[in-house]
Amino acid sequence: MKTKLSMLLGLIFCFAMTLSAFAYSPISYIGNGHIAIGGVSLTSTEAYVQSIYGEPDKVSYEYDPVTVDTVHIANYGNSFFITYNRKGGVLEVRTTANNGLKTPAGFSVGQDISMVADYFSPSELRKGDHAYFCNGSWEQNMRFKYNSKKKISEISINWTP
Repeated sequence: MKTKLSMLLGLIFCFAMTLSAFAYSPISYIGNGHIAIGGVSLTSTEAYVQSIYGEPDKVSYEYDPVTVDTVHIANYGNSFFITYNRKGGVLEVRTTANNGLKTPAGFSVGQDISMVADYFSPSELRKGDHAYFCNGSWEQNMRFKYNSKKKISEISINWTP
């Protein structure tokens, strides 16, 4: 009888812990409308990007182990990079300088990282090593890297691998 009671209490405890884990989800998704840089989103095409920014200054090709395919990276100057898949779909957009490019919420490289932390709710923002991360739906992500002066040093958007 004591063994059965112990097993029953153990099962109830496990069930309660499982419910509590599902009852509170610490991560909320931001709208995909927030996930863009300089008007380029992850659903943009290469043709669309070129209609805005023209031909890139440089294009390089490399093998991407995540997509198991060759990707090409378009460089606009030395601070704006867009990675495309073979069909011209955007895989990643990255900006590394205060070049006038902004997110839809108005964030740009050089701003204080506290502005990002103040804008998004704690459940929408995850803190990493010198970076904040946000997730949108459909596996879209945005990352804000910052330097030792707490200034944004890079903004990138990408698909979850």
